[in-house]
Amino acid sequence: MTRRLFRPEEDSGVVGVRSAAYGFVGNVIMEMVAGEGMGEANVARFKALTESALAASGAANRQDFLPFYGFSISAGSCSRRLAGIAKDRNDFGQGIVDGFRRRHRSSPPERRTVVGDLLRLQKSLPELYGDDVIRTVCLSLLQAGTDTSASTIEWAMALLLNNPDVLKKAKAEIDSIVGTSRLLQESDLAGLPYLRCIITETLRQYPPAPHLVLHEALQDCMIAGHDVSCGTMVLIDVYSMQRDPLVWEDLRSSCQRGSRVSKPTKGNG
Repeated sequence: MTRRLFRPEEDSGVVGVRSAAYGFVGNVIMEMVAGEGMGEANVARFKALTESALAASGAANRQDFLPFYGFSISAGSCSRRLAGIAKDRNDFGQGIVDGFRRRHRSSPPERRTVVGDLLRLQKSLPELYGDDVIRTVCLSLLQAGTDTSASTIEWAMALLLNNPDVLKKAKAEIDSIVGTSRLLQESDLAGLPYLRCIITETLRQYPPAPHLVLHEALQDCMIAGHDVSCGTMVLIDVYSMQRDPLVWEDLRSSCQRGSRVSKPTKGNG
């Protein structure tokens, strides 16, 4: 990924950070899942499937809030699109499982992978570890990890480029701890507190998902001064909470004084 960003293939010298990060993360996760990278064609295919599903379903199901919407023509059309996308996703996931079987039909894999472990369990417990379960696990890991990680990488790089003083301090820390003769390794992170703070601050300002997945109130309760009945769907606005001055002002002041900071309790629910 570093080489791709440093030496872009395009004549213009411009490279898309998001696409480079997406391909990088997708290959890392696929190595863990199936023992080999995705390849550019499969990265593009999975990215298209993910974007199509998000576009077809939206941030939330409108039928949950407007029940009559379920009887409309557009809702039926959306359901058909989602069914088609689901089939394509299942085909993609089954391809991962079948490809692993073909590669290791005559010889076992050299290292453990998610698919390899699940296929071993399938031999002893076929009723619990069918191909449908294995491909669902694979797709879940790819879906949850690829777009979120790529987005965070993109935001971190954008924030560093727009804050050159921070970038200069991060570079100085890496040069002093890691040196200039090798690339940074995961084991180096323990000695790079400033870099870890950059990552944490990126996640605070631009969380991968601005809202948590829908939760249901298990009992009558009060949230931010509002009565919420049992069974109500609650959407948590993480983006706003992490930018709320009531949460962060006291924390910021305490950090500047160098005093011990207690966990903030204020916020807007």
